[in-house]
Amino acid sequence: MDKLTQVIDMIEHPEHYSESQIKEILQDEESRQTYLTMMEMRMAFDKEATEKDLDVDKEWQLFAEQHPVVKSRFDWHKLAASFIGVCLLSGIAFAAIHTFSSHRQVEETSAGDTSQVKVASFTNTAVVSDKATSTDVKKEIVHKTFDNVSLETMLGEMAEYYGVKIVFQNQEAKQLRFYYEWNSENSLQSVVDELNHSQQIILSLDNEQLVVE
Repeated sequence: MDKLTQVIDMIEHPEHYSESQIKEILQDEESRQTYLTMMEMRMAFDKEATEKDLDVDKEWQLFAEQHPVVKSRFDWHKLAASFIGVCLLSGIAFAAIHTFSSHRQVEETSAGDTSQVKVASFTNTAVVSDKATSTDVKKEIVHKTFDNVSLETMLGEMAEYYGVKIVFQNQEAKQLRFYYEWNSENSLQSVVDELNHSQQIILSLDNEQLVVE
């Protein structure tokens, strides 16, 4: 068995190896680099981990110093966690542990469980969608009377509500004063049509702009 195959087998089936065998494998420079490289590749799935520089030699030294004495038989997660615990000391996010666990669970999902995974995924998506819908903020209906208010002030308030920009081509029109009863349930086009009846100004809609001529 070559070193790469041995490291992979150790990660997948640590219960097949005694404590002394694991230590011997990890003390080998080539095997150690292979192990660390595989760990880094999995950690690359986590955005925060990829944004941090990992000093392989430094992390290995910390790992070698802090690796606890363990029983001769233990699961894969303990093997991975022993190295991840050291990585956390250098600032790598806790999300890396979740990445390891999730990635492992996906690998071990049998063909018979595939449909369950898909159903769970669909359910989670639906929940997220429902939350997004529930958080949509509906605009409050406004009934307001503008009494002797300048056109600039009146249109400014309404434009903010409807989400458009005002363009004054006629600067003098800004100071014109109006009496107008505004109902925000009416469309902006309806408001424009009503104000145009005054014959003092000409309003028009151009995409996302309310133009005052």
